[in-house]
Amino acid sequence: LRNAQIRAAAQAERRKTATGVRLDEQVFYSRCPSVPTCLAFHPHEGELCVANRDSYSLWDDHGNLQSCHTNDNPTQTRITALTYLNAHDIPLLLLGSDDGAVRVWRDYSSTNRQLVAAFQALGDVPLTARGSGMVLDWDQETTTLITSGDVKVIRVWDTNQEKKVLDMPTGADYPITSLSIDHEGSLLVAGCGDGTIRVYDRRLPPA
Repeated sequence: LRNAQIRAAAQAERRKTATGVRLDEQVFYSRCPSVPTCLAFHPHEGELCVANRDSYSLWDDHGNLQSCHTNDNPTQTRITALTYLNAHDIPLLLLGSDDGAVRVWRDYSSTNRQLVAAFQALGDVPLTARGSGMVLDWDQETTTLITSGDVKVIRVWDTNQEKKVLDMPTGADYPITSLSIDHEGSLLVAGCGDGTIRVYDRRLPPA
């Protein structure tokens, strides 16, 4: 049923473009009460999640605010990363803050939402307003979470076992500003604060 609705919505969008509506047209504009730190579209639903320093808000694809929620992170910290887990089934919302902690919410759009997991994904993270904070990426197929930021390692997590699998030294003197993992969970690519892009292979033995 959901796939049929998505296909119908896509066909409606195609009909709109055929009538001369430009794809780069701004479809909605809204001013948030505080500066957004990160945001993401739900992969399968018409939902946008926008996080600021200590909370997140949910919007529909017409620009209507649906709900706002606190993340319960400490006062001096800020949310710097978010991603959807299990988006194809019963979705969870994961938010990472610059103190190295992640929180995972079930029923994240409800007033009765539940905190299903919270753990320290990174340790000894310096809190700085100009740092990259925590950056992360998630691979649904392998249920692998990778995290980094203002540290000199990329930490790999097996979320099924809630277990740290590996710490990979970055070899960089600058913080990691962005991360991505391939669909097999083997290759990791990191963007660094010195302007370099580095690719790491988990299958190779330590140097």
